[in-house]
Amino acid sequence: MVVCKGAKVGVCRLLRGTESMMSRALLARRSWVSAVAVVIGLTLAVVVRAQEADPAIKKFAAANGLFQRQLYNLAAERYEEFLKDFPKRPEGTTARYALAVCRFRLAEFDKAAAGLEEVLKDPQFKQGEDALLMLGHAYLNGAKYDKAVAAFDRLLKEHPGGPRAESASLGRAQAFYLAGKFAEAARACEQFLQAYPASTQRGEALYFLGIAQHEAGHEAESVAALGQLLARYPNSPRRIDAMLVLAQSLDAAGKPDDAVAQLQKLIDAAPADRKAEAMLSLAMLEYRRGKYDDSIGTLSRLLNEHAASANAGPARLQLGLAQLAAGRIDDARKTLNQVAVGDASRAGTARYWLAQCDIAEKKYDLALRALDELGKSPAAAANADRIAFDRARCLMGLGN
Repeated sequence: MVVCKGAKVGVCRLLRGTESMMSRALLARRSWVSAVAVVIGLTLAVVVRAQEADPAIKKFAAANGLFQRQLYNLAAERYEEFLKDFPKRPEGTTARYALAVCRFRLAEFDKAAAGLEEVLKDPQFKQGEDALLMLGHAYLNGAKYDKAVAAFDRLLKEHPGGPRAESASLGRAQAFYLAGKFAEAARACEQFLQAYPASTQRGEALYFLGIAQHEAGHEAESVAALGQLLARYPNSPRRIDAMLVLAQSLDAAGKPDDAVAQLQKLIDAAPADRKAEAMLSLAMLEYRRGKYDDSIGTLSRLLNEHAASANAGPARLQLGLAQLAAGRIDDARKTLNQVAVGDASRAGTARYWLAQCDIAEKKYDLALRALDELGKSPAAAANADRIAFDRARCLMGLGN
């Protein structure tokens, strides 16, 4: 049971952030694959005539053919066989690099990172900048954010003016953010924006700057960055998330009317699969402002229009709380009973607020029994003080 009272709807930071990293990595992979293909092509040009006479080259060429056809699982098996059977061949580093790309494409990020670390030990390896960028993204996708920052920093130190420096600069900002180091993330985003004024990734940098500043509690800076993003990049794929965080920043900055207006714009602009999220955010804000009837109206609309949404569960619970706060006890009981019976993940919380309905109607004996029952729950320890306080209220109401 979690006792909540209109808690703020936050950004799903790690989930969306990781998804964004995966998307960024997918885009970047194409260049890595092309770079590896070039290396493979050059190698094959030298050895193809020796293929029939040299079993090592024959196996290496077979793996390369699978790689170039993007059959990464099969290619990985062949590269591993080649490296096991012929550990001292001069093509070994190329094979390890291609194997690491295969592992990355197969979302085996730990194996990809280990392979890249080995590749980068070879002083003769010429694709170090590409390998470092991929290493950073492998660690990023594997949630090893400090190592991701180290890889990106190494790239920027060793190849400061290279073609991958821009992506590495943004990657380190994203890694700081996902690591929960919001001040460092904001500084990294600002450094990126200053260093790359013509970058096509400025919108992405402004987004991470805005959400990092929001998480750090610097709401004015967050509002400025996200407002700039929305004004300059109206077609940004981050637009909906940016509008949501902008509303939260405006609210936190003491501008609730602006936050409400922003959320209403968001509801109009959001695609069908995000409208319920925007409506829940608006309803929560209305609740916190004490506008319970408005919150009830927004939540009722959400449940009518988006009953199958993932936001319907929290919306129904929040509707019960808003009805209780508005003094609509009968409606609150009905709604909270629906949650208690039909939503196992929120049943304990609903039962707690049903006890509050009893207290509101001075049915202290019923509330006391409900609170005692809740106190036996394994999850009650987190809310023991609140339950003890409510029990004391009930005992006082009963004259004990």
